[in-house]
Amino acid sequence: MIARKSAAGSVLILLASLLLAVASGRADSDPADAVRGRRLYREGIGDDGRSVVALGGTAGLPLPPAFSACIHCHGDDGRGKTEAGRTVPAIRGETLDVPYASTLADGRRRSPYKAASFFTALTQGLDSSGHPLDATMPRYHLSEKEAADLLTYLKTIGLRSDEGVTDDTIRIGFLKTADPVQAENTRLDRQVIAACFADINQGGGIHRRKIELQDVDAQAADSPPVLLLLTDALATTTPVPVHVPVLCATTEERRDEESLVFSLFPGATERARALINYATAHGLGEPIIIRADVSDDTLKDWRDAGVKAVLLSSCAGGGLTDFGDRARALGWNPWQLWLEHPPVMVTDARALTVEAVSLSMISADALADYRRWATLHNLPAGDLRRQLSMVSLVRLLGEALKGAGHELSRAKLVTTLEAERSFQTGFTLPLGFSSRRHTATNGIYVVPLAASAMMPLSEWVSIE
Repeated sequence: MIARKSAAGSVLILLASLLLAVASGRADSDPADAVRGRRLYREGIGDDGRSVVALGGTAGLPLPPAFSACIHCHGDDGRGKTEAGRTVPAIRGETLDVPYASTLADGRRRSPYKAASFFTALTQGLDSSGHPLDATMPRYHLSEKEAADLLTYLKTIGLRSDEGVTDDTIRIGFLKTADPVQAENTRLDRQVIAACFADINQGGGIHRRKIELQDVDAQAADSPPVLLLLTDALATTTPVPVHVPVLCATTEERRDEESLVFSLFPGATERARALINYATAHGLGEPIIIRADVSDDTLKDWRDAGVKAVLLSSCAGGGLTDFGDRARALGWNPWQLWLEHPPVMVTDARALTVEAVSLSMISADALADYRRWATLHNLPAGDLRRQLSMVSLVRLLGEALKGAGHELSRAKLVTTLEAERSFQTGFTLPLGFSSRRHTATNGIYVVPLAASAMMPLSEWVSIE
């Protein structure tokens, strides 16, 4: 008898085996500190997942949870604002970290904020030199660690938030890959993005700024400052600075609100879940997870146990590309569910994979228009689905840049992306994010690898 693992457990085992070990990931200080601080700033949510208690006004009455977040008074990027004759000060990194020469009648000055004095300001209403803050500044019930996380986040939206933006230029980074296998695909990705930016610039740019595409090496310490990074697939081990937003087609793992990474399509975890959901819905049972080359004896055991489907990955190691031939030689013909396209052509009618963009769901006119556009820009032939993903990526970015307005910053761009609910790219289903969800679609297409497939041409499967 063969022991079978649950679908949820299988996904975890699959990812533990298929994905590379998680490296340090992002540069700079611990990314988790800024992430927690960002959530506190934007949503008023503390480390325990609950709204922090904030007492407001001279009476010290509790504020409604919806109004305890710093963003309501200090703005998206911590610059503060003036309303009804009252000025809310800026609390960005460069403001808190330098001595402040006040223009008040008493001529008082304050020291730079450190972790301890910042905690005192939040909880007791005293500035870094012990002077009372304005009575409208809430007094918070939070821990020293939560205050330190908030200060870490405020430093990331300080001077850095303006990097990549000048009076006439928006610099967007293109994240280069170190994987030689993907070098050609990456080169074409860049060409497609550059062509899209060329069209935008020819039309006057975004708020009278031209978009400049800058190559960025994730391994280099002296990469030029950019507003945002673009890439096709973000690897778990790619070191991206914690303060730089990333917009990609997909990631190796689900990140959502835990970072500034936004992906159009589901990552490896969700793709595996979609294939498992597909197998279950079509009466194939729970698929066996194959993580590396297996022996003929193991294949016979699975055959004899009546296994109807297997989940495979082209990243799992050698020997899997001929899996179908080996299984049929042993009198076994299971459904092959590939987590991504295998490196060699698979003609088996029972071989399926997942696709973020389904060509069968795109109108013939839209495809014809894209091909004419690609010819106009001298783009070489390549993976059409991948090219359409890149175009969709740029169209979404263009919409977000317009929505963020002329006073552009990383914080405002992130806020605009999180507010996008149903953007039409012309090639994908409507794309949308939220502050809690940074994956734009909640499903993926299951498609055949061979033209002689036995299943429908394309089927949408939820990842939930």
